[in-house]
Amino acid sequence: MTHLPVTAERSVLFVAYHFPPMRSAGVERSAKFVRYLPEFGFAPLVLSTRAFGGNADDGVVRCWESVGLYRRLLNPAARADPESASRTRTAGGQAGWLRAFRRVLFVPDGQITWLPGAAWSALRALRRQPTDLIYTSSPPWSAHLLGRFLKEQTGLPWVADFRDAWLYDPLDPALLTMPYRRELERRLEASVLAEADAVIAATQITADDLRCRYPEQAHKIHIV
Repeated sequence: MTHLPVTAERSVLFVAYHFPPMRSAGVERSAKFVRYLPEFGFAPLVLSTRAFGGNADDGVVRCWESVGLYRRLLNPAARADPESASRTRTAGGQAGWLRAFRRVLFVPDGQITWLPGAAWSALRALRRQPTDLIYTSSPPWSAHLLGRFLKEQTGLPWVADFRDAWLYDPLDPALLTMPYRRELERRLEASVLAEADAVIAATQITADDLRCRYPEQAHKIHIV
């Protein structure tokens, strides 16, 4: 395991696709982590996305004025409210074959298209600002693939946060109907568990599932 250098304040690159001003349960966890990390000696630099656009609540935005924030755009058409965008796609009668094609192509999730730009932004940020730690929050699971890549490129210690379980009670129905897809994502999950210096889970059931399926990594799995 890579050990952090002892310094007065340590910097962490905080990769969270879901982050204010977007609003969701997953956003709250990441937002609170970033809010309170300075109390524990960590200065966060957040890497997120513009895909969900802005929010009318300026108070939410002002909360993050003191936090370094990089955003990468996933898709200009997705900058509106995600529920509204979903309704628009449905109203337009998106073909079933196109949805199936995307399900097969975008592994482990649709946010995989965010990775190239996010990786470029992350490496640029890491060159400009000395950083002690990389943190990635999932879902989307592709955030952990970014974390794995950044660790390979920089040698920095990496913490992978599982807000939800990846394969246990999966959010994506494709993991229940496509055996090859489940096996592929199991291998991706295994690589994340193997390469991360620490893994944190939001719930006991997620932690127990990971410890059961990856007993050799059980020592690095924690509940927060």
